[in-house]
Amino acid sequence: MEKKGEIMDVICGVIAKLFQKDPEYVKAHPELRLKEDLHADSKQYFPMISAIEDEFDLMIDYHYFQYEATTIQSAVDYLAREYDEQIGE
Repeated sequence: MEKKGEIMDVICGVIAKLFQKDPEYVKAHPELRLKEDLHADSKQYFPMISAIEDEFDLMIDYHYFQYEATTIQSAVDYLAREYDEQIGE
């Protein structure tokens, strides 16, 4: 899915900026856990969700995103499913 690649690029860029990491490092390590490895909390989840909503015109539930998006890859997978359900391209 082409959209999954776009979502990966956006989420890795946002994560890199929020956690002051190199974007290429983040993209090369999709197994990074948001809470355990990056110590994500609500101050980071809200900008992540907002960036995805703005970029792809999606509505993302904060609590469900936190539950589903445990790693960078699972965040991308979840957002790709949401995109398919909401936009359907």
